[in-house]
Amino acid sequence: MLAELEAMVTAYGLGGEDRHLCVLPLFHASGMYRNVLMPFWQGGSTVLCEAFEQETFWPLVSRHEVNFVQVVPSILAVLADQEDGPDAQVHRSLKYIGTASAPLSPRLLERFEARFGIPIVQGFGLTELTCGITLNETDPARRKVESVGRPLAVNEVRIMDEAGRFLLPGEEGEVVIRGDNVMLGYLGSDGRPASPWNDGWFHTSDLGHLDADGFVYLTGRRSDIINRGGHKISPVEVEKVLMQHPAVKDVVVIGLPHEILGEDAVACVVRNTGTELVGTELLHFAQERLPAFKVPTSFHFLDKLPRTGPGKINRRAFAAAMALEIATEDAAADVPVNSHLTGKELTQRVREIVAEVFSLPVDKVTDELGPHKLRAWDSLGQIRLVLALEDGFSFRHDPREANAVRNVGELIAMVAHRMGQQG
Repeated sequence: MLAELEAMVTAYGLGGEDRHLCVLPLFHASGMYRNVLMPFWQGGSTVLCEAFEQETFWPLVSRHEVNFVQVVPSILAVLADQEDGPDAQVHRSLKYIGTASAPLSPRLLERFEARFGIPIVQGFGLTELTCGITLNETDPARRKVESVGRPLAVNEVRIMDEAGRFLLPGEEGEVVIRGDNVMLGYLGSDGRPASPWNDGWFHTSDLGHLDADGFVYLTGRRSDIINRGGHKISPVEVEKVLMQHPAVKDVVVIGLPHEILGEDAVACVVRNTGTELVGTELLHFAQERLPAFKVPTSFHFLDKLPRTGPGKINRRAFAAAMALEIATEDAAADVPVNSHLTGKELTQRVREIVAEVFSLPVDKVTDELGPHKLRAWDSLGQIRLVLALEDGFSFRHDPREANAVRNVGELIAMVAHRMGQQG
């Protein structure tokens, strides 16, 4: 703990004359270390409050002439959206605001700083490593916005592959750490610490990479990776792209069970207030910025996401809840979607779905268009098309029948045949 505190004090550049504000619960390592133990170590002072309240946050910082406060990204989002902002006293005293515990989107950081002119300093840490592991530069001119910063002096950070080999800058693998701030181990049944590692490195299960300057970039968790028909997808990578859309306030990408793929990627989105974002718009946005296999198959819009106080989300529990909700919605549908369409209307709707999946103008979708003429209509494109047709017409395709389709004309005939069977 002492080694960790000394490293954190040095990295933040704060002194005994600085005053902290603690709005995080004291059982939260980030608040305890950064806003209680750090000033205690330096002979400084801290202002404790029971909980964060957006109406009193800026007045507290102003009244007590606070120099530093540690928060989580969800608090930054609330502050950025509220009408009131900091007064002149806040700008005189507050050096910067720290954040950790959950991913911080670059767009939120830029929006917050553009509005208030107060720098945000992002870090990365784990309770098992006595809180802090990395910290970005406190000087905005020297930091890297996409990164969680460089390792603190107390620990060493490397990237390792599954075979235990260290990787070069730019190569993705598991983030591993060693140093004086690493715990001895988890408490065993005999009351003694049981070390979960035997190679001298703490394995975080976080995925990421280093750059040539030693900055750490996190891309996800091993347990969160979505295996979509053999393609591995990092939800965090997809979320970062979707968060760039100006109408997206919050998003989480989850893997749901799929009969053909094993798992499929689904995005759950919270819109910004006053926007009318629809799934097709977000689909095209993602298709322009991501490889085809990483683009979510469907987009579900929610009022809010079930994030905890620190801003984290239990992906596994949320995915289970969403799978149940979607299954319930499907079972409740009495009439198949588009079941009333016949002839020209059905043909037009199939063409529209093909156009949406492959980002084409509808007038370019001819009967002759097929995999031999459209590069994007590969095996994965075929799966995306089948899934879109299933959503559009509410029936299951026979994979063998769908894979035998050679062009749009045959696709229309297949859908018409299926609709005729259901009618």
